[in-house]
Amino acid sequence: MSTDLKASKTVECTKCLEDSDGFLKCASLEVLGDISEEKIGKTFPKGSHVFLSGDESKGVYCISEGVVKIYYSGEAGKDHLLRVAGKGDILGYRAMLSGEPYKASAIAAEPVKACFISKETFHDSLKKDPEMAISLLGKLSREFGGAESRLSSVTDKEAARRVAESLLFLKASFPDHPWTRKDIAEWASTTPETVMRVLAKFTDKNYIRSEGRRIVIVDEKSLGKIALISEE
Repeated sequence: MSTDLKASKTVECTKCLEDSDGFLKCASLEVLGDISEEKIGKTFPKGSHVFLSGDESKGVYCISEGVVKIYYSGEAGKDHLLRVAGKGDILGYRAMLSGEPYKASAIAAEPVKACFISKETFHDSLKKDPEMAISLLGKLSREFGGAESRLSSVTDKEAARRVAESLLFLKASFPDHPWTRKDIAEWASTTPETVMRVLAKFTDKNYIRSEGRRIVIVDEKSLGKIALISEE
């Protein structure tokens, strides 16, 4: 369950974007000012949902702290990790723009702080700032391209290659987050049992090591080679 923050506790958009490459960085100072006045700060404990598949979209969420997993639950109950979002990323914009319910769910992988921007405020911002609208189209295009690439990867690559690729991507994108075997399995579209077997081989070859529940990459170059051409 989320908790609303008092307006005084939300971070000004310009300050939040100083050390991130978030989508709103392209917005004009005037638009950022408007958003800062209207947004609502929210906190999400680890394991709580930002939104659920099937819910109506009433706006977008801009992450100011933490990591969020966006996933789809298949008919057999298996979760598929679609995307991982962190500071500066926005969530829920596709459903908001299309007027459709959320097709996927978003869950806090660690304690998360986010700003909720209503549909009306976001629409007004896009109308007022054409550069922001063009940037959003670019973001949509890149994400669709990434989804196509991942679909091809799932169908064409064997498990060891997908696990190596997942390790490198998740660690590079969010190095401080302790990714679990279940997370890696969801991102690689395989089972936790398969991930455990592959990770055991990687450990034996000294490509990785475990520190508690954290997986540490020891030989990034070898993992990179496996991600391209597997020898497993």
